[in-house]
Amino acid sequence: MCAECEQLWKNYVDASLKRVRAYGNLKLANLRSDSETMEMLAEAAALATQKLEEVKRKIEEHESTRHAFRGTQSALL
Repeated sequence: MCAECEQLWKNYVDASLKRVRAYGNLKLANLRSDSETMEMLAEAAALATQKLEEVKRKIEEHESTRHAFRGTQSALL
């Protein structure tokens, strides 16, 4: 695994954690019937999902351009 791989996977972990937290907070707001907070947290959850998808795309790109010779795909995909 190269240094760029390590950074990309670190970014993936960070983005995954943020997404889990965002959806957890959204569920709590839903349980409390806090519609104002739910609206704000729904946006945060959507952004967290978008960021995670972006990181996945970067990992796919990196693996296909830098490590194509290995002939294997990421476990993520």
